[in-house]
Amino acid sequence: MKLKVENEKFYVVQAAGEKIIHTARAEAVETLKELVAKNKDLDPEEASVIEVDTSGEKWSLQMVPWSQIAIELIRKGGK
Repeated sequence: MKLKVENEKFYVVQAAGEKIIHTARAEAVETLKELVAKNKDLDPEEASVIEVDTSGEKWSLQMVPWSQIAIELIRKGGK
């Protein structure tokens, strides 16, 4: 499998013992939604979306805040 990094960022979804990589944050949030829906007993502390920024010499990792994830889910739900 190959994954081409676009815009120097990619996203890692961690939940229910799985780790899935996406090139777009919207796709990562959708995957998180699906994993959480499948696992009703999932501890919220065990679910996250991590943004990996490859633009610098040293890559940086940052968790996508739950507030941003919530806003994206609300906006998608309205369509």
